Amino acid sequence: MSESLWTIKELADFLKCSQKTIYKYRCKTPEKLPPCVPNIQFLRWDEKTVKEFYRNTTNDKAIKMGRPRSIPTF
Repeated sequence: MSESLWTIKELADFLKCSQKTIYKYRCKTPEKLPPCVPNIQFLRWDEKTVKEFYRNTTNDKAIKMGRPRSIPTF
């Protein structure tokens, strides 16, 4: 295990989203988040695992912020 464990705030800063979004995804769509470190009282993520998860994750699993854009049809 790496020395650096991220809190929810650090993960949210890395993903450029709110902490509330992390909690929501943790409950409703956990596949969008990297696995957290097991057997710890609070939620923590290994920095190396997080970066590797998002490097190897396809765009359909990545967190997309905001409302989907509508494409104008001509």
